[in-house]
Amino acid sequence: MSRVARDTRRVIAVAMTACGIAACGTGAAPSLTPGAPTHGAGCVTKAEATRIWTTIDAKLNAIEADARHGGVSAVATGSFLDQVELYMAQQLEANNFTEDEVDKLDSITVVAPGCDNGTLQLRVTLTLVKDNYVKATGQVDHADPSVGKTLHFLESFIRSGGAWKESDLQNLDNPGPSQTPQVV
Repeated sequence: MSRVARDTRRVIAVAMTACGIAACGTGAAPSLTPGAPTHGAGCVTKAEATRIWTTIDAKLNAIEADARHGGVSAVATGSFLDQVELYMAQQLEANNFTEDEVDKLDSITVVAPGCDNGTLQLRVTLTLVKDNYVKATGQVDHADPSVGKTLHFLESFIRSGGAWKESDLQNLDNPGPSQTPQVV
């Protein structure tokens, strides 16, 4: 997944996070969470989910690598779109950076297959291979300290205007603060 997506996800929890480029999966049967629906109109298989995730991730990576970065709304919507736009403005545009990111998809599990125009939810594990912040001159300013680490996300996608768009993201490694007060 792209840095935008990975950093956007960090911001959802604390900062922002995104995911990286991955290879497409096989046509094997979907890997579903027990109890997840497997029938209905438009249910997404594991192979289709991998293709959807890979396509959106590649587009987010390309947007972050381009100083003009148009088209975020073509692949993101809802709270995820808000987080990506915030990340782009605060982390990239404000510093006159672009981002060169490469991620390796380690695994993907279909949690909810998006049947009957429902939400497609995926559990994604990826390794951040490269993530450089690049100055307008083309020189690398710095690399993300997460390079080499394995990251885990719960990502949601919805159908919008005939295309899948990422709508929400949860960083499973650094979940946000609990909404329920704890008794000590």
